Amino acid sequence: MTDVFISYASEDRERARKLATELEARGWSVWWDRNIIVGQAFDQVIEHELETAKCVVVLWSKDSILSEWVKNEAAVAAERGVLVPALIDNVKLPLEFRRKQTADLVGWDGAPSHGGFQALCDGVATKANITGVAQGQPTAPPRRRFRWHRRWTLGAAAVLAIVGLITILIQAGVFDRSAKKRTEVNARQIAPTSAPTSSPPSVPELESQLKAANIKLSTGTEDDVARVRSYFTGPTSAYHLLATNCLQVLGNRRLRDTGYLDMIDKWYTSLVGEKHYVAEDGGLDHEKLKAAIVRANNEYYAQNATSFEQLVER
Repeated sequence: MTDVFISYASEDRERARKLATELEARGWSVWWDRNIIVGQAFDQVIEHELETAKCVVVLWSKDSILSEWVKNEAAVAAERGVLVPALIDNVKLPLEFRRKQTADLVGWDGAPSHGGFQALCDGVATKANITGVAQGQPTAPPRRRFRWHRRWTLGAAAVLAIVGLITILIQAGVFDRSAKKRTEVNARQIAPTSAPTSSPPSVPELESQLKAANIKLSTGTEDDVARVRSYFTGPTSAYHLLATNCLQVLGNRRLRDTGYLDMIDKWYTSLVGEKHYVAEDGGLDHEKLKAAIVRANNEYYAQNATSFEQLVER
């Protein structure tokens, strides 16, 4: 069951995407981009999501007030008692919805501190019966009652450094006349240690990082997502490698439109072949991975992007 269903006119897709991103950042599941699997009936899928979502956010704009689809979806949500309307253009709402308290998102630039966005989130939490602070919601840092003066900080750091150095010298036997006698024994007892290696990210960590990069596990249902998640059997699994390498090629950037890991996997496999999925150095071919992301995006959104950089937000 999805937490939030977003109803909007196709002309408002970009603004719907921005809202969905912010709601997902708070830990809520959002259905908005019409993820229809080949072979499924479009209206049946939407009807199912509309009737099972915990709340329905309707974005009213100059285009959506003329859309029969949006008005019908708003009517179903109102009948279920889960409607959370939001105004994204200065327009007069359809008559039957004018008495509903509406969040004002006119001119909203995506800032989570915006009053209208905060009001909408309160409405979502109430309608969806979500208690407590949503996962990922920013919280105010604790107040600092005492502030170190910069000179005190530097002085304290210097004292600690000197104490640490003296401790190391004492442990090394610099001030101990018998240290020389222990040197040979210690040399045999102390084995060289290698630098610690960082452990690969866990599945929850990977999913969190993928969400920040605007990559979802699957284009399908929750069952499909669970199936893809089960492929993350360890750091040597193909999907684990695919996910970490997608994050590497994106760096600190994210995709403009939602990417899907299972579709990227399909295209990467077709480009390199099953036998050559993993490169000799244990990684993936980043150039072909970028090409796979471009092809997956073009297939899903029926676009004609020619380069990976066209798909990157920043």
